Amino acid sequence: MKIRTFAHRLLRALVFCAFAACAAAQLPAEHACDDLFAGLFRAFRAETAEFHDQRRVRLEPYIAALADAVLALSAGADRASAIRALLELDCTERCYLVAGDGSQIGASAETERSVAARDRRLTPIRPVTGTNWQTKPFFRRAIEAPGKVQITRPYLSATGPKFCVTLSYALSLNGSYHVLCEDLDFAALAGDDLAFGLTELAR
Repeated sequence: MKIRTFAHRLLRALVFCAFAACAAAQLPAEHACDDLFAGLFRAFRAETAEFHDQRRVRLEPYIAALADAVLALSAGADRASAIRALLELDCTERCYLVAGDGSQIGASAETERSVAARDRRLTPIRPVTGTNWQTKPFFRRAIEAPGKVQITRPYLSATGPKFCVTLSYALSLNGSYHVLCEDLDFAALAGDDLAFGLTELAR
């Protein structure tokens, strides 16, 4: 919402300057609106920094749980127990493991709320064992930077009419890289103050 607010303020400032120029008996000085625009951009930078801070705080428990799941898998834990804590977090939709060639290993582990919200019309394109994620940014970026959590921009999920964000992490299992992925419900994670109207587009 703050991006919209800044755009509205900037537009009002432009209209104000144009109106002032038309109403004046002579053209205003060349830099008459410099202070106005400098103030607007200072406010925008502050709001952007606040947005990134809020996003970091909201993602922290999910990043921490993903890191714990990676450690558990690396130590030999079975997948169900390794990702249990991930699935218990409020905004988690599903978790899945992808092989180094991009193919999904096994079915996605979904939360009950995710299963309940399934859209039957999307059944033919729902990810299953063998679905290939090789071209997806969350997979490519994780494989290119093992050991670092990757976070996507919000995108429209193939499992339902909603936006999601994917966290991914490449780890070594049995001598080859795999990528553990976690899909989050973007609307639930962002709330009204961080959604920027994106959730409205999915309705």
